[in-house]
Amino acid sequence: MKKVFEDIIASNDMQAIKNCVTIMADCCEVGMNDSVMLDVMKQVQGEIGSCHYNEEMSDMHLCLIGQLHTKDVAKDYWNEVKNDNINLEDWCVLWGEMVKRNDAKIKKWFPKINTYNYEQKIFDECISFLESGRLPYYDLNV
Repeated sequence: MKKVFEDIIASNDMQAIKNCVTIMADCCEVGMNDSVMLDVMKQVQGEIGSCHYNEEMSDMHLCLIGQLHTKDVAKDYWNEVKNDNINLEDWCVLWGEMVKRNDAKIKKWFPKINTYNYEQKIFDECISFLESGRLPYYDLNV
């Protein structure tokens, strides 16, 4: 959350700062578990910065879904992504989500699939998600 607080402090927009404080105060009323904290960070980030994951939020999202270990592979495929609407951290979250959603299905349908072909299937799922007009920041929730 440090990066989020740094962004709030750096902001010159008083209305955005007030909105951030309101968002954080509201979350205190409902309790702060990990998924609530991530949601709060995303809301605050949307108020003061771009609507993209930063590294801290990306790691938190991936940890919450048990897919932090997929981040390095996602980074390996980043250079093949032709989409200006997402950043590297958005891509890593999307990759982790697609592994979570499709791993069992891919392994069931292709029991002898090798690593390269498995990764290509995950890549295709990610591209399909993006081509449908959805974006990780808005359309993936824990």
